[in-house]
Amino acid sequence: MISTKQMRKITFILVGLVCLPLPVFAAGASSKMEAISAKASEIAGEATDLAGKATTKASILADEATAKAMTFAGKASTLAGKASAKTSDLANKLININTADTSTLAKIPGIGEKLAEAITKHRDTNGLFTQAKDLLNVDGISDSLLKKIEPFLQF
Repeated sequence: MISTKQMRKITFILVGLVCLPLPVFAAGASSKMEAISAKASEIAGEATDLAGKATTKASILADEATAKAMTFAGKASTLAGKASAKTSDLANKLININTADTSTLAKIPGIGEKLAEAITKHRDTNGLFTQAKDLLNVDGISDSLLKKIEPFLQF
């Protein structure tokens, strides 16, 4: 048999854990212990139900995130393929640095409109380029940029 002191201690612990006012008597319970046990079982059942719902929601969200990531990856792959094809097409058609106009030069990866204008201006002022290294005399062209654009050039 549980003493009154032990019952108060159990009641206090349960109240602290589940934040419910006690004693709570379930229908048909003949003692405080049965009422507490019934309420604890009810709370455990609710907690299990909530955990199941949370797991289901997490699974749905994970599936949605996976689908979105796959869609994004597919779009990125398509764009990368298009960019690669354009670069490949450009590489197959070397651009003559001494005859190309500004708009043609601007199509070279790393060369924008302003740099293309600087190249044509330098060419018009100083004469034709005889080798790739001559482009280093154009303002805005560095060693690293020259290495990047050189495969697209013809002299």
